[in-house]
Amino acid sequence: MSDVEGAEHAVDQRSSWAAAAAHAAGVPTQAGTTERILAVRRLDVDVPASPDVIEATDIAVFRDTLLAGYEVTGAVAAFIAAEHDLPMVRRFLILADDAPIAAAAMTIHDDVAVLGGASTLPARRGRGAQTRLLAHRIHVAIEAGCTLATATARPDSTSAANLARAGFSLHLCPMWTIMGCQNVDSFTPNRADDPGEVAHWKRSR
Repeated sequence: MSDVEGAEHAVDQRSSWAAAAAHAAGVPTQAGTTERILAVRRLDVDVPASPDVIEATDIAVFRDTLLAGYEVTGAVAAFIAAEHDLPMVRRFLILADDAPIAAAAMTIHDDVAVLGGASTLPARRGRGAQTRLLAHRIHVAIEAGCTLATATARPDSTSAANLARAGFSLHLCPMWTIMGCQNVDSFTPNRADDPGEVAHWKRSR
């Protein structure tokens, strides 16, 4: 299995978990197609952990920070909340003055880390919070024994540029299927460093 195939498999699994969580929570879903970047990086070189990143112990605080950064409500917010309440999700926060200002998630699928939803509070954007959260999750993934990391992003987004700078190779996947998220067309990409994993994708075969 190639790195891209391994990344696709992990993202498919993450998407299935998210769709199942949304269904269990009674969140409506829909399907569609669009273009998406699949970012893939071999974890053969470690990066330092970020000293201002902590692993969130309070799911509600993490969820509130993530949703505040996305600036979403309704079914989109419910979908994000359902997915990130899953016990297999690892949750990270950046604090400033003892208050959370940015959040990011990660799941591990065999030896592949999927770097999931991430957002920064509007007043704190543009200061590199998501770059630090990205590096920290890579470090944690390596410590956990992962050999590959992957993430998705919108083409030509700040997130895609951040991933490229972090050593990820970018692959345009022109036919991805939305696994869950009502009113995805009305979702505005996050103005933070990462537009997030609100719409979950699986390649159409």
